[in-house]
Amino acid sequence: MDLVNAFLFVLPAYFANSAPVLSRGKTPVDLGSKGKTNRVFGQSKTLRGLVFGVAAGSLIALLLSFTPFYFPLLTKSQRFILGFLTSVGALAGDLLGSFVKRRLKITSSSPSFLLDQLPFLYFAIIFASAYQNLGLDVMDLVFLTLLTLVIHPVSNYLAHAIGLKSVPW
Repeated sequence: MDLVNAFLFVLPAYFANSAPVLSRGKTPVDLGSKGKTNRVFGQSKTLRGLVFGVAAGSLIALLLSFTPFYFPLLTKSQRFILGFLTSVGALAGDLLGSFVKRRLKITSSSPSFLLDQLPFLYFAIIFASAYQNLGLDVMDLVFLTLLTLVIHPVSNYLAHAIGLKSVPW
């Protein structure tokens, strides 16, 4: 896969992962329940954020489905489904990262290098790959990983700077 298509592939995941902060949700995904000692996901993972994130990523997927260079061998509906699954996978990966952070006793909204940046990306890839062979090779994965390690902190810093997030990570 060329670098442009690799970038276009992850756009729904990026939007799905970043959009929940805009939703200002209140009801946590874990409904306040605890594991053995602490919250399952934490207060900042909300039901509204989850729905909003999937919707935002799906909107990007819908827009991309009309472009001829986004997986050109797929139909428009297949492109949309691919982007939708990428969005759902991104949020599933983000929840997994939060779950692991809580098990490691890392408090909600505390930074954790790699757990904050990569599970959403890799789960987006896994969910999409379960539907369609993406043709990703090792260099594509390295590119997407490095791209995410740059874009994620920059977007979080910008969201903090304009008042969308209380912390810059």
